[in-house]
Amino acid sequence: MGVSGRSFPDETVRRVIELLSSTDMTIEEIAKRMSCCRNTILGINRKFRIRDYGGRRSSWRLASMRAIGEKKKSA
Repeated sequence: MGVSGRSFPDETVRRVIELLSSTDMTIEEIAKRMSCCRNTILGINRKFRIRDYGGRRSSWRLASMRAIGEKKKSA
């Protein structure tokens, strides 16, 4: 489990972004793999708008690849 208030290195955030955008892993699976809490992954997803869940928990779609590329550059 992650530590509250801890800042993630840019490399870790980029890895989470990569997992969100290029795999079918669930939020929980990514959190476990990255040794952090689910809310951290959700926060990164919200900030960079990678997956759009459309109010559903079990299905999602990727945001436009252009938007992902723009957000990665600004990370």
